[in-house]
Amino acid sequence: MEELFRTVEAGLNEHDYDGIRPFLCLFELLLETEGEHFTSRRAVWLARFLETVKSNFGFFKWMEAILEFIFKITSRNTAVREWFYAN
Repeated sequence: MEELFRTVEAGLNEHDYDGIRPFLCLFELLLETEGEHFTSRRAVWLARFLETVKSNFGFFKWMEAILEFIFKITSRNTAVREWFYAN
């Protein structure tokens, strides 16, 4: 699980806006997977995701894809939405 998230992080850091979509799809799958091993890591992964977003903030098309992803995942996943509200 952690290796999969590191793959997401690497993909977000190494690719431009049209190359990050597969990594966002993988991240979405990680966030939506039920099971203690996944749900117990969700908050940590979301915090690390936001740190990655902050460090790449100046890339406008990249940010457009990220914001689209955030709106999509928060509208579909209650636990993720609650985390964003709380943080």
